[in-house]
Amino acid sequence: MAGLRELQPARQIQVTYVLIAIASVVGVASRALFVGGTAGRIHADEAVAGLMARDLLNGEWSTFFWGQQYGGTAELIVLAPALAIFGSSALLILPLIEAIVLTVFVFAYCQHFLSKQDALLAASLVWAAPTLWQWFSLRPMLFYQPTLILGFMLLVLLHPKRRADRWFISGIVTGVGWWTSPQILFFAIPAFATCGLSCTRLRNLGRITGGFCIGAAPWIATNIATNLSSIRSQPPRSGSFVDHISSQLSTGWPMAFGLRLPFDETWITDSAPLLYVAFAALYLTAVLIVYRTHRRAITGALGVIPVFIALQALAPTGSHVGSGRYYIFIVPSIAIVMIAASSARTGLATISRGVIVVMMLTLSFTGTLLSRDRRMEPTGVEMIAAELVDQELFHIRADYWSSYLLAWYEPDLVVTANHTDRQPLWTAAVDDASEVAEVFWLGVDYERKRFDKFMAGNPSVISSEMIDDWAIVVVNQRP
Repeated sequence: MAGLRELQPARQIQVTYVLIAIASVVGVASRALFVGGTAGRIHADEAVAGLMARDLLNGEWSTFFWGQQYGGTAELIVLAPALAIFGSSALLILPLIEAIVLTVFVFAYCQHFLSKQDALLAASLVWAAPTLWQWFSLRPMLFYQPTLILGFMLLVLLHPKRRADRWFISGIVTGVGWWTSPQILFFAIPAFATCGLSCTRLRNLGRITGGFCIGAAPWIATNIATNLSSIRSQPPRSGSFVDHISSQLSTGWPMAFGLRLPFDETWITDSAPLLYVAFAALYLTAVLIVYRTHRRAITGALGVIPVFIALQALAPTGSHVGSGRYYIFIVPSIAIVMIAASSARTGLATISRGVIVVMMLTLSFTGTLLSRDRRMEPTGVEMIAAELVDQELFHIRADYWSSYLLAWYEPDLVVTANHTDRQPLWTAAVDDASEVAEVFWLGVDYERKRFDKFMAGNPSVISSEMIDDWAIVVVNQRP
């Protein structure tokens, strides 16, 4: 038992570095698998980011993403020059770099209360798990990754061991985060809470406020000009507070642990519900351990959890899980807690750590294998976009998941979506055109049904053509 209770530090360090190496390999392999699957195809949200970055290169800039007055475009400031240098590959390169930057901030944060190798293991685990993060770290998905990075930057800046004279820069980071997404509050609330009354002193509060106004200047200026459009334009509420909590517990948290698959929310295996109960109990135990052993040093990352639970339950879209995009904000905290709870210099702690890390990596990699081909993105978009240009059909109406992809591949196309429209100016141009090409990707059931319904006795149809899985229907809008 003595050998189990106490492991030589050198041996424990060796075990930790082996786990770091395994996590690093799993993270790279999982991303490679996603890139090679259907989930690796560019989709509409990424196309919107790319189109707006292209506009920025042409001197056109918007404070918020099209149709989302609560999502700031800070990421485009980096994506636009990356697009100019790397072309469409920037849509993959930038989020990969962002994922690496996040692991650096996680490492910097954990170094305040963990050994160097333990901090590196926590960062490696964030790099490699869970499945939903593997996918999101490959996508320039609007404002999610930048908000997560800014949030952890704030936790590092305001850590009790580092925050001296950092009030102004912390205010700037908070302001940029607020412009990027209100979800910065998941991090800002616990980060400033660790400061206690010191952040409310008049001088410090003035520095924070001044920095915030600078960082949030685009948000402030646009909302003054648009009568607080960010506050007025909120998505419809998807359920009650209780519904949102239930959705978190039944779907969101299992996905964050790697037990449910992104996109279709299915369990990774039939026994996953039982594993979830065990994993949740393990995580709660780990929270109690780190609160007792690292209390003040880990309060920021630990505080993200209750703040997320409360604010996500209050959010209009709190019942939505889907691809798991909201749950990327708790991924680092889960990894940090698990590693910190097993940081004791004992054989039992080392064995527990090995089992936990291997289990999380196994779930992540298995989830990647199962979900890499589950996202049904349109195929042959570049080909059909070129065909539309060849036929001199420049005004296009299509499903959301096709329309902005068509515009991404052929800048001459003016598109509008039949739902979730993002660009009112383009929509107006399409609506005013005498002839419009209605485009359908017939690779999914709902688009085939929409096509059949559209064609049934429609007198405005001028011509129709089938090309592979696509249908192009030219209609007269002024009969």
